[in-house]
Amino acid sequence: MHHVQQGKFYGHAASLLWRDGWEGRPLNRPLPELDALRTPAAVLFPHGLMSNSPTQPLADSTGGKFGPFAGQLLVGEMNKGRIMRVALERVGGVLQGMCVPFFDGSGLKRGNNRMCFGPDHSLWIGHSNHGWAGERGLQRLRWTGRTPFELKTMHLTGKGFELTFTLPMDSKTATDPANYAFKRYFYSYHRGYGSPQREVQAVKVASATMKGELTVLLELDGLEPGRVYELKLGSALRAKGGESLVNTLTFYNAVQLK
Repeated sequence: MHHVQQGKFYGHAASLLWRDGWEGRPLNRPLPELDALRTPAAVLFPHGLMSNSPTQPLADSTGGKFGPFAGQLLVGEMNKGRIMRVALERVGGVLQGMCVPFFDGSGLKRGNNRMCFGPDHSLWIGHSNHGWAGERGLQRLRWTGRTPFELKTMHLTGKGFELTFTLPMDSKTATDPANYAFKRYFYSYHRGYGSPQREVQAVKVASATMKGELTVLLELDGLEPGRVYELKLGSALRAKGGESLVNTLTFYNAVQLK
């Protein structure tokens, strides 16, 4: 997902032909030169893990009438019965942030191509089948009024991440570093289709402390820019009322550090 701004180059080399003053064939230029011109994506959806073919982004403009994620983005997915959720922040003037599954399976079809909110603040999903993935039809999602136990936001700090949840946390499980498993990696920029994860490294969580009832501060053993931080939340994590997490996997694209 890119924050598109006039004059920026996002990696499609042929588009450089329209840049004022550009000369020659862009694809003949050395890859490091093209990469140096490129503005990184705000959010990456790791292939196979989060998404194969993301579709329309839609802002939750319901003011909380569709649940606790007002102002965040919902993004469809063609290959899976999944809708994703994106929460952005600005770091050093650059938009970046996390993606996490929002709704998985439970009767949701594949081919989630277009979405819109109805007058009653329910979410309508239009499905399409392009021959290689998807299904057809319309479905509607409505909030039951019950708040699920979810990771709501993930903010980068100078030493790690600040995680805020939708429900008050059980302090014993929330402050156990073993319940937060991180690894980081990046993807190559090259001509070929797709890229494997590069320089995959496990990242140790040095400490986990509470900040109020909803927020956990994680200190990591070092941070690197230009990396995707994959976080698997432990199944032992609990809300104060005993609820377990609906989704345990999230990805944060750390374009820049604080």
